[in-house]
Parts: sequence; C-alpha cells; structure tokens
Amino acid sequence: MIKLRDLDIGRIETILAACVTQHERVDELTPVYRPVLDSLSIQKRKIVVALVRHGKPARIREITGLARLDQQNKTSAQVGRLVEEGYLIRTREGYVINSKYPCLEEYIQVRCGMLKLERLEIANGLG
Repeated sequence: MIKLRDLDIGRIETILAACVTQHERVDELTPVYRPVLDSLSIQKRKIVVALVRHGKPARIREITGLARLDQQNKTSAQVGRLVEEGYLIRTREGYVINSKYPCLEEYIQVRCGMLKLERLEIANGLG
C-alpha cells in the first residue's frame, strides 16, 4: 500500500499536467479525426489502431494477430481496401499509416492512453 508520505508530489503534478495536456490535444484533434475513424468499419478500425499501437510496419500475418482478427484473407482484403482509400501505404517492410493523416497516429495513441488511464482510475476507485 502506498502511503501519502511516500508520494513524490512533483512527479504527481507532472503526470497530472501531462494528462491535462493530452486531454486538450485530444479535444483539438477529435473534430478532425473522430469522423475519420467513425467512417471505418469495425475491422478496418481495428487494423488502423493495431498498426498505430505497433509503431512500425507490419505484414498481413502480423496485422491479423495485432488486430485480433481471425482470418488472414479477411485481413488482407480489408488492408487492400484501406490502401485503396488512402489510409495505409505499403512499404518494403509492410503496411503503415499514410502520412496524409499526420496526426491520426497521435490521436489514436493519446486516445488509447487516456482510455487506459480512465480504466486504471476506475479500477482504483478514483473515477
């Protein structure tokens, strides 16, 4: 159990300031990128989020596992559509998010980070 005297107040303030900054950044990006994500099917959204979380190019087999999809052929078809629609590009190493959406990766990372923080707060009775 953590005791109040063991807490580093400066570190806590830094963490809380970063959370506020992330909330503000998500607020700025939401009107732009929320409709983009909402326009994607569930499978396509899983693929995009999985690639962002992975942080490096991935091949179809990797994407299938990362996105927790059950069949590589379905993943391949969805990835192909995402490439046609301009969300992904194919590189020698695998598929990546198209730079046409420069803040999409940041939006997803911050959004996922905030969701983890909210779950942690709820689990600890703080939310």
